[in-house]
Amino acid sequence: MIKKESTLKLETEYFSNHTELNSTVFLAYSSSEDKNYTNPIDEFIQNIQMHNYKGLKLVTQIFEDQIHLLMYPTALPNGLKTIFKP
Repeated sequence: MIKKESTLKLETEYFSNHTELNSTVFLAYSSSEDKNYTNPIDEFIQNIQMHNYKGLKLVTQIFEDQIHLLMYPTALPNGLKTIFKP
């Protein structure tokens, strides 16, 4: 789970000194998760998109109406393919 206080703060601090982030990030979660879990993730995604880092490829996948544990068999290979795609 993303800790709103720490992760958002770290990203904001990073952005204050950087406009470039040469990386690929894959984030996935289930839409059926508790909003206390998904709202901070959505806020984190929005911040990253708003900051528009040069060199960053952000890929998100939201699994509609799947419980947390059932999304892993699909999310894990999708994430690996995204990150390690040549």
